[in-house]
Amino acid sequence: MKFIVVVSVLLYCSAAFSQEDKPTPAMVPGRTMAPVQPKSYPDSVEFAKAFKEYYALNKPEKTLKQQAEQYFHSLSRGFAMQGIDSAEAAKVAFKGLDEKALEKIYFDTYRRNLTAKELKKFAEFIKTPEGKHIADVWQNLQRVTTESSMYIARTINLNLTPIRQAAHEKMEKERPPQKRKADGQDKLPKSSAPATIDVFDQRNAASKDSMMRVQSLQRGLPKSIDSLATPPPSKQ
Repeated sequence: MKFIVVVSVLLYCSAAFSQEDKPTPAMVPGRTMAPVQPKSYPDSVEFAKAFKEYYALNKPEKTLKQQAEQYFHSLSRGFAMQGIDSAEAAKVAFKGLDEKALEKIYFDTYRRNLTAKELKKFAEFIKTPEGKHIADVWQNLQRVTTESSMYIARTINLNLTPIRQAAHEKMEKERPPQKRKADGQDKLPKSSAPATIDVFDQRNAASKDSMMRVQSLQRGLPKSIDSLATPPPSKQ
């Protein structure tokens, strides 16, 4: 019995080391992560048939080439400032793009989340007037998550405004400008932007208060920096 256990452990370790010795597949253009081994499903044949019917009804309005060109156009607006020639960039930007990539991405995503029966029912629903309308406005419906998060953040920040203002006024009274100047707090750091602070994290409370001091100092800066950049006139 012990011999069998020892042999099993050795075989397991050998298989593990053999997998670690294998090189990781190199990523190819158009992929953001290493390929995933396909998973087998008992309803693969039925799903492929249902997906073909569904994709014909609900495929993207723009082809992959059209979407790629639109994205490249938005990027090309900054090429001149970067010293990049747009024509030269266009020659290499679309290399490796697979025209069938969109259909493959749709298939993989739906295959991981739906059965053939569920996808078939979904395709039947899209054929109805109600289903077609929902498919047309689906992107608008998905915005509900973002808008809900914005509503929560806007409401909480608005409610916290009096507390923040009171804390700011208290800080101004306890530490007058002369004291802050002596402590060197009236000088803003050069070429640095305030980091994003999670106001719900108590560990960042001191940093949040520091941010408020920086913001209060920023309100005392001149509205235009042209006068700071213009050298004084030379004396004759």
